[in-house]
Amino acid sequence: MLQLLILVALARVTISWIIHMNKQGYYPYDSVETSSGKSFFFLNFFNLQKKFKGSSGKTKLLFTHWLNLIDENFEKEFWIDESNSSEFVNRKQIYKDTVNSTRVWTDFQLRPNFIIASVIG
Repeated sequence: MLQLLILVALARVTISWIIHMNKQGYYPYDSVETSSGKSFFFLNFFNLQKKFKGSSGKTKLLFTHWLNLIDENFEKEFWIDESNSSEFVNRKQIYKDTVNSTRVWTDFQLRPNFIIASVIG
């Protein structure tokens, strides 16, 4: 099972560092671009692939936009609030560490992985 919460937290820290290095002049790139025209997995996940498709057919994403996407969607995707009425919810007001698992009930388990993500993110 993919521990998506930890991967997203690691991606956020890394992207933030890359942005900082770019602003300081240590890293020359401010974006990533696909060479094949295919979209990035997480853009498909959030149904945002069309938003970043350029006229050349390639998908280009600024690191600052990527960081904003994580910040704007993190709570929405990982936090289980009091109003969640899914039949699979066992606990509320926790962070889940998977999203869209093949076994839906596993998305709503309380596991300690969110602590790692909270510390690094």
